[in-house]
Amino acid sequence: MRTFLLIPILILFAAGLAAQPARVEPVRGPFWSGTVRGQGRTEIIADKGIVITAGADTKAYFCYDTDLMRLSLAWTGDFLEFGNTLTRIEWPPPPQVKGNPVFGTRSGPGWSKEDGFTDPRPNHQGPLPKDWAHYRGLYLHGDDVVLSYTVGDSEVLG
Repeated sequence: MRTFLLIPILILFAAGLAAQPARVEPVRGPFWSGTVRGQGRTEIIADKGIVITAGADTKAYFCYDTDLMRLSLAWTGDFLEFGNTLTRIEWPPPPQVKGNPVFGTRSGPGWSKEDGFTDPRPNHQGPLPKDWAHYRGLYLHGDDVVLSYTVGDSEVLG
């Protein structure tokens, strides 16, 4: 009797698995944070970047580099290419810009100091010194993302 019940249950379970779409796009909010690659395989746009959607229901994005306090890249079209890293546990290469770049900036501090834009960080890694510029976080207002940081003694919301 148990065998007769088990067979229909297995058939229903298998039919349910077959009915699943091959790839389900994850739902995301107005920003994503992490390391971001450019369209070249080794080109890093930001080690610690925040990719922000420019307005609701648009296909325009920009990446803000929180280590160097700069707008590193803006693009239109598709978002980021994650590969299988959102659906499977595997060695995750950073996601790659999938759309068409509109403009970008060179890697280096986004704000100058008395001696210019020379990168003071050891081995060009990590954030800028706190007395130069410091990322403090972000706020959400509906679908709008507001960045909070300091430049010298000035507080900036942008």
